[in-house]
Amino acid sequence: MRLTSHQVFFSVAAVLLATGVWGSLSMSACTSVQGKVPERLTIFYSNETENELYRCGCTSNQTGGLSRRATVIATKEDAPELLVDAGNFSAKRPGNAYEEFTLDALLKSYDLMGYNALNAGPLEFNRGKAQLTDLATRTGDRMVSANVVDESGELVLPPFVIAEIDGLRVGIVGLITEQYRPDAANPADSLKTTEPVAALTSVWPELKKESDIQILLSQLRDDENTQVIKAFPELDAIIGGPGWNQGAQMQPWDESGVAMAKVGFRGRFVGELTLDLDSTDRRHIQVSEFSGQVTSLDATIPDNPAVEQVLEEYKEDLADGKVFADSVQAQLVDAQFEYGGANYCQQCHGAIYAGWLSTRHAQAFQTLALKGDQNNPGCLECHTVGYKEPGGYLAKQSTYLLANVQCENCHGPAADHMKVAADYRDGETAKPSDWRIHTTNTPQETCVQCHTTSNDPHWQGDVWPYDKMVAEIGCSQWLKNTTPASH
Repeated sequence: MRLTSHQVFFSVAAVLLATGVWGSLSMSACTSVQGKVPERLTIFYSNETENELYRCGCTSNQTGGLSRRATVIATKEDAPELLVDAGNFSAKRPGNAYEEFTLDALLKSYDLMGYNALNAGPLEFNRGKAQLTDLATRTGDRMVSANVVDESGELVLPPFVIAEIDGLRVGIVGLITEQYRPDAANPADSLKTTEPVAALTSVWPELKKESDIQILLSQLRDDENTQVIKAFPELDAIIGGPGWNQGAQMQPWDESGVAMAKVGFRGRFVGELTLDLDSTDRRHIQVSEFSGQVTSLDATIPDNPAVEQVLEEYKEDLADGKVFADSVQAQLVDAQFEYGGANYCQQCHGAIYAGWLSTRHAQAFQTLALKGDQNNPGCLECHTVGYKEPGGYLAKQSTYLLANVQCENCHGPAADHMKVAADYRDGETAKPSDWRIHTTNTPQETCVQCHTTSNDPHWQGDVWPYDKMVAEIGCSQWLKNTTPASH
């Protein structure tokens, strides 16, 4: 792997940080290479991957995926390469067995691609100190942040790393916008940040001494990036930052003489920034020009065999139950009956059931099986009924009855509803209110839990067209053929 040559430095940096002597790092840890350096450096960058391994689940134009990203990176060999992640690469639910298992697969893929450095974004920051330091170890000590500190004010991660690329020493430093994560239960696990410009000021002399060019991995707001550029016009490039949107500022741009580049959107794109270097004076290398592009990881880009192997092993491990045991074991008891499944609903709602069979919801589980994801907890949450809930999918012995998106995904658990129906059949009277199935979410909230912007192309800006979609797939269109008992 490309990172092997850098591991000695990362290990030394981690030890020095832990012992509080980061500032004493000597030139022996990364000796300047005299002589000719490359005239050009290509930087591949990612941001806001959010633990996403695969391309999006959109009904059309499925983009993204680590496998395609690896292909783009591997095919560019006309200049030495650097590979960085600006942050928010990890799980939204830290500590969740499935999310952490998925994150391990992502980090294995990052190893194969050869990532040199990863910045700490809000997703990583929100883990707290213990989980953040554990994550740093899992990344091979490649995580950086110059302004994430613990309650005592000590840096939690190395402020920067040095990647030596064909004799060129590239200093990669990380910053995150100011925030605070208190932990009342364990104050030692709390995290906070220092002001970004002040933080960079404190490490800048050492960073300049140890490197030929300097790259900032940013999780700062646009106005904060501007403040950094004003304070440090010698920066060669700033990569990352929140607020990236598809179609907005797709290509790198110049801001006050500093190359700026963003990319995001859950791994659907990968960025490329090429720096032309002026090394006339070996003591002062600078960027003379830059160019770049953002590539959409669409179907024209083939999968990378090495990363595909990692993802295949990930699926096999899921099938072997390595995650289920932790994530659903508590529900594998004989839970109180809550869900029945559409098979029961059809006894009174035959017309609606027949209509539902004609929808894609009725084939939702099969779409997983065709891709080999029928054991993936992240997919089962939206492709089954009541996943991990009492009486839901995997909590019942006859769990196949709760595969696919069914009536109770929208209407809620129907146990009480079916009990009232049984009493009605036995001749007992019931009030209309007794028939209602009470749910905690509005219909719109229920739909968009699964129909997200990442997998549903019907979104119109920030709005999912609920009325239009329900008119096409909702059961109300078949109500005219049902009995009074269905209301």
